[in-house]
Amino acid sequence: MPFCRGVARRRPRAATSAAPTGSPARKLVDKPARLGLFARMATPEKKSPPVQLVIDLAACALFFTFFYYVLQNHVPSNDPTMVRAWAAGGAACMTGVFWLAMHMVRVVFRFQRDTAK
Repeated sequence: MPFCRGVARRRPRAATSAAPTGSPARKLVDKPARLGLFARMATPEKKSPPVQLVIDLAACALFFTFFYYVLQNHVPSNDPTMVRAWAAGGAACMTGVFWLAMHMVRVVFRFQRDTAK
C-alpha cells in the first residue's frame, strides 16, 4: 500500500459475517442464555474443613508479616507513616498472590491424587 504523507490508504472491506446466524459454528461461540439473575455455576464437591481455613489464615498472616518487614526497607520515604502504609499495601498484594498460589497448588495436588487412584 502506498503512503501519502504518513497516512496509509486502505480499501474498505465488505462487511461479511464469518458464519451465518443459524449455523452450528455461531451457536458454539455465542454465550448461553442467562437463567434468572445469575447464570448457573458448578457446586463444589467437597468443602475444606475449618482446620484448613485456620492453617491458611495463619500461613497468610506469617507471609504478610514477613513481607511487611522486608518491604519497609524498600520504601523511598523518610515519613514513618508512608513507609508503613506502602509496606502494608505491597505486603497485602503479595499475600493475595500467595493465597491464590497456595489454593492452586492444593487443587492440582488433589486432582493428581484423585486421578492416580
